[in-house]
Amino acid sequence: MFDDILIPTDGSDEADVAVDHGIELAKKYDATVRVLHVVNLVALGRVSDVQPAKDAGRGIVATVGDRVEDNEVPLETDVRSGIPHVEILKYASQNDVDLIAMGRQGQGRLEDFLIGSVTTNVVREADVPVLTVRMADNGELYCPYENILVPTDGSQTATNAADTAIELTDRYDATLHILSVIDTQPLGFDVRSEVAQDELEEDSETAIDEIEAQAQKGGLSAVRTSVEHGRPHQTIRTYVAENEIDLVVMGTHGRTAVDRLFLGSVTKRVLQTVPVPVVTVQTLEDTQ
Repeated sequence: MFDDILIPTDGSDEADVAVDHGIELAKKYDATVRVLHVVNLVALGRVSDVQPAKDAGRGIVATVGDRVEDNEVPLETDVRSGIPHVEILKYASQNDVDLIAMGRQGQGRLEDFLIGSVTTNVVREADVPVLTVRMADNGELYCPYENILVPTDGSQTATNAADTAIELTDRYDATLHILSVIDTQPLGFDVRSEVAQDELEEDSETAIDEIEAQAQKGGLSAVRTSVEHGRPHQTIRTYVAENEIDLVVMGTHGRTAVDRLFLGSVTKRVLQTVPVPVVTVQTLEDTQ
């Protein structure tokens, strides 16, 4: 599934943690690692600053490259200049990259609350899965992956994410967790809300059954399912903590029209708050 893994790096601590995950996946899949540094021309004040910035970028790439080669993983490196997320996506397309592994925030100022703007744009626009990693408070790497969670709302992106989750679960001989969260906050307390909740529970069970069938078809035997009630991103975060989840795999957006215009609100909040790595997956039509 993953033959070429791109690791964009700006030398930040979170980018450094993403390197560890990228190398781990490359070893598991016998993949090539491509290390890329992009000089942000927008952030530079003067043209004379470009060459020193490129030289510094080559140093960053060389340091990461040494770590990759120490693990006996095939390596390609490059330094480019331009708008970071644009260059990352262009490089990924030009080199048939299968996965992008990157930190959730880099060296620049915090934007989009807790997700760096570069990461946000890559996650939203990439036509390949994106693994985003944040530094864990306890220093753990959550790797290798023993418990993998795929949340589902029955949308096409959730189904597509399930394919990736099932492949990773099989490769790591892990346990697959399938979770559907019923968001009861918009419901009132009248009879209509009770009917609506029954319908939501039925939809959740159907969504889980569909992915469980996918997992069985993929040969997985260790599968756990759960339907929970609450705010989706908060419930996902709680489930991660209570079930020792090492990796979350989810679609970039859900069923709502707003989610389809932007990075899905649930996905965005999961990226902001969940401490473990997250793989985001789009469907093909999302990127056209």
